[in-house]
Amino acid sequence: MKVLLAGICGLVLSSIMYAQEGTQEVAATTSKSSDPSGKWTWTQDMRGNKLSFELVLAKKDDALTGTFKSIFPNPPENFPAGMSEPVKIEDGKYDGDKITFKVIRSFNGNEFATRFAGTLKGDQIVGTRTANFGGDDRESEWIAKRAGLTAAEVVGDWKILINTPNGEIEEKLSFTMDGDELAGVFHSSFFGDSKLKDVKIEGDRLLFGVEFSNNDFSMDIDYDTKPEGDKITGKASFEVNGEENNIDVKGSKVETKADTPKAAE
Repeated sequence: MKVLLAGICGLVLSSIMYAQEGTQEVAATTSKSSDPSGKWTWTQDMRGNKLSFELVLAKKDDALTGTFKSIFPNPPENFPAGMSEPVKIEDGKYDGDKITFKVIRSFNGNEFATRFAGTLKGDQIVGTRTANFGGDDRESEWIAKRAGLTAAEVVGDWKILINTPNGEIEEKLSFTMDGDELAGVFHSSFFGDSKLKDVKIEGDRLLFGVEFSNNDFSMDIDYDTKPEGDKITGKASFEVNGEENNIDVKGSKVETKADTPKAAE
């Protein structure tokens, strides 16, 4: 036990102390199918023109915040630049599996409001949008799909902070491409380097596992994370004394020398 207290990996140390000392239980990861948070995209025919849309949502309790963006494939030269800029959604709500929000755009001094209502069905949102033109409401269907994470966004070095009952502990991850597949290494401060297992992308989530071992001790840990730009959040799940435990994880991508701008000479 002294060896563990002296330097064992943060996850292992926290899990053992968590089980022995009876600290409060951390809630399990919320099912992705019941959380609309993330990026959603869809394409819609608008009077013969195919327009694409991007919706980014964040859920807190029953409220939704986020941004809405219209993507015009071939805008004319005099097309207002602001029409392609993301705008904040308003009156966002999430009740059960129902989603509602409003988008207001300004054009030539006039405001145009579009109301969205939809139902979350796994990795889809199906619903209707209602826009007002000349005092008349016009309704159309919208079907958004959850936008997927790409391997290019994952590859690189990451530092992660593991939230334990004894404070945050920093560890490091490296992701690379092995042919067409993602691979990686966990750089543990106690166990050294361990190859990651089952690295895969599901929607906007990055899943992977790692096995730590030292003498007669071993532990399998599964990660369910969500990288967004240079940030990453998620959960680490593992079993101690027959009990399932979940610990919060957050971190950020580490800049490489190639990413860092050169100082002016």
